[in-house]
Amino acid sequence: MAVVLAVMVAACAGAAQAAEEMVLERQGYWSVGRGKADSRHCLASVPTRTKALFMINASGAMVGLSVMTEGPQRRGKKGVLETDTHVFQFIPDYNDSGDFLMLEHTVSERVLAALRLARGVKIKVDGRTVLDIGLEDTGAEAALDAVLACGKGQAGWWGEGVDQALLAADDPPGVLNAEGYWRLSVDHEDGRCVAISVLGDGGAFMLSATGDGVSFGAVSSRALKPGRKGAFETDAWSFDFEPSYDDGYLYLDDVLNNRALAALRLASRFRIAVDGRTVLAMNLEGTGVDGVLDGLADCVAGKSGWWGKGLSASAAPASRPRSTPEGRSQNTTPGGSGRGDGGGGSGSAFFITADGFAVTAAHVVAQCREVESPRWGRVRLVAVDRPADLAILKLESASGQSLALRGRGPRLGEPLSVGGFPLGGLLGGGLKITTGVVAGLSGPQGDRGLFQLSAPIQPGNSGGPVVDATGALIGVTAAKLDEVRLVSETGTFPQNVNFAAPVTILQAFLDENGIAYRVAPTAASAAPATLVNVTFPVVCKP
Repeated sequence: MAVVLAVMVAACAGAAQAAEEMVLERQGYWSVGRGKADSRHCLASVPTRTKALFMINASGAMVGLSVMTEGPQRRGKKGVLETDTHVFQFIPDYNDSGDFLMLEHTVSERVLAALRLARGVKIKVDGRTVLDIGLEDTGAEAALDAVLACGKGQAGWWGEGVDQALLAADDPPGVLNAEGYWRLSVDHEDGRCVAISVLGDGGAFMLSATGDGVSFGAVSSRALKPGRKGAFETDAWSFDFEPSYDDGYLYLDDVLNNRALAALRLASRFRIAVDGRTVLAMNLEGTGVDGVLDGLADCVAGKSGWWGKGLSASAAPASRPRSTPEGRSQNTTPGGSGRGDGGGGSGSAFFITADGFAVTAAHVVAQCREVESPRWGRVRLVAVDRPADLAILKLESASGQSLALRGRGPRLGEPLSVGGFPLGGLLGGGLKITTGVVAGLSGPQGDRGLFQLSAPIQPGNSGGPVVDATGALIGVTAAKLDEVRLVSETGTFPQNVNFAAPVTILQAFLDENGIAYRVAPTAASAAPATLVNVTFPVVCKP
């Protein structure tokens, strides 16, 4: 661990120093250049009427955006970047003096594509305009191409590019993932597998995995001021933690619980703060973090992969009991006609254990005085997670069969089947199965706690299972788009726009409540017809 931390701190310090020594050449409205020969960064900047600078920073595959003003900016928590056609949210980050705002340490390809087409850009923090600049006829697209090429080592009208050998020397140990953002390595001395992402501003984020679980660490691009109260925040989940420190490095001396890991897989961005001050904020979109977490799990298990050979059994330390951070949900429960209040209606549920534990949607049962199953009798409500729209049930009698949960979340375009009892029996009392594909990996307004499916669903399907082609559970039916509302607002009638909670969120919920469940083997071959013996209707009595 000590070796890994030293590499991270050294790499980040070098990157920060290079940024301060930047010398730029002039080219029209934009200045683009590498600066000194040992610089690890290329920079493109354009001044505004208010004497602020809008800057694009590139180093290898990492690209960042920032705004520098003449005086300190009023700090905020919610940032928005607007172009003519797109709006992007970000977590604002500032330097110590407050005159330098960083939008993202690693911006996504979608943001870069929007900038290429933009005639103007506005940047707002907590509703206040920080930057308003017109880009038309300024050569912005050429400047963007130049700084990206410069950051990857190419020479051009801007001069020499960044020496890639210098970047390689700064890289942490390990093998780079396919997306080019994470390096995964095996630390046999400490008995752990480590994934590190060095950010464009000189900060770095690390995920460290042992047999106990996954922890994290961070190096800030600025001097790290120790504090007592840490916060780890993603789009839809956050938890507080007590930060530990080691030579300019912050880390969690604990492991992330399964719900935090599930949220990290689904997150488009995250932020680490201490005593309210941002230590590090990172865009995760397109970085391959889901595959990195899978790789860490396989690496610790001793498996080989794109990272090389996994951790040997002799190198893994004995596991020790740990507590996990408690979380709190944020930005929850997207709207839709499928998310009702459970007042006197019915829904679907399914067994996840042979002894009678079952799962349904929270909105089906949360407001019920009693819940019954016409087939299995009285139902006891064990736990409810309203933000995730999930509930755990216990039945006194059961079929003795259950669904196995798939170890990984849904994949875009894969076929699926949905089981349930729609329309309160108007279509007949038997189980109904519809089919479709995973149509999207997020819900309304980008909600990563849902995924979109094309299979038709009706009221009463809520809480039913969504299984893949092998019969393994990949989700829980949650909602369908409010068709009447959409027609009135847009004049468009949607077809088969429905949503489900992903299995990764369900697994975390079950783990938190101590409910054991089966995980489907990779080579599972069960048919969707197994839904007949595990899926049943539930009736809410208000």
